[in-house]
Amino acid sequence: MSKQEELIQSFKTTHWLVTKFVEGLTNDDSVALPPFKANSFNWVLGHILVGRDRVLALLGQKTVLEAREAALYETGSEVVSMQTAIPLVRLLDALNDSQTSLVEGLRTASQEALLAFDGEEPGQTIGSRIAWEHWHETYHVGQLEILRQVSSEREAFP
Repeated sequence: MSKQEELIQSFKTTHWLVTKFVEGLTNDDSVALPPFKANSFNWVLGHILVGRDRVLALLGQKTVLEAREAALYETGSEVVSMQTAIPLVRLLDALNDSQTSLVEGLRTASQEALLAFDGEEPGQTIGSRIAWEHWHETYHVGQLEILRQVSSEREAFP
């Protein structure tokens, strides 16, 4: 299996998990804060999309969040509330759009392109940056499982 296909399978797995974790959640559920210091389901999902947008940019694909939307979910941003958060349905549409674009971008990326050095991160290739972004995504997908239970008193897996 090529590196591109491995990455496609990895992103497909996390996409599937997120869509399972979000089943049955309302927009209100998504912005509920846990009783400990952590962000909401909505913020973590938006943050995942910020990372996916970085991958899409590396692959020469169109990003799914507007700059003002992405700013809400960057590391260190303020906690989102019902008034400031992007609606859950919009985040889910962006997730699905990102999945389609990621698969397309990875399928069309050449081995040479993935082995090219990234000008942003010295010493890292485009492929290693994408792999790191996926690792980062898996970290936050794990948080979503817990936040699903906290925000809605639902079981982890529908």
